[in-house]
Amino acid sequence: MGNYIDGQIKKKKVEEGMSSFDNTMTGLQKKRNALAVQFNEYSTKYARMSTAFAALPPPEQAALNNVYDGLPDTLPKPAFRPAVKKPVVTTPENTPESIPQQQ
Repeated sequence: MGNYIDGQIKKKKVEEGMSSFDNTMTGLQKKRNALAVQFNEYSTKYARMSTAFAALPPPEQAALNNVYDGLPDTLPKPAFRPAVKKPVVTTPENTPESIPQQQ
């Protein structure tokens, strides 16, 4: 705004930038709407599958669970796992006052 007010940016350039921004936002909104439709479809299918599974007798549920229990082992393991740092717990032994200072 300051550059526009100072005259360093012309009105035409601002209008072009805003038009480009509007187009970008419109595109993002269309993608968001499409994803919402897909999500709703998947949610509906999942609800139907869950209902159908719950309606099965317990032996059939157990049989299906046994089939799917083996699947995760067939998936490839991630090659890289980021290190997770645990938070430092302050105890009387590791406070700055208890650590001897080096000269």
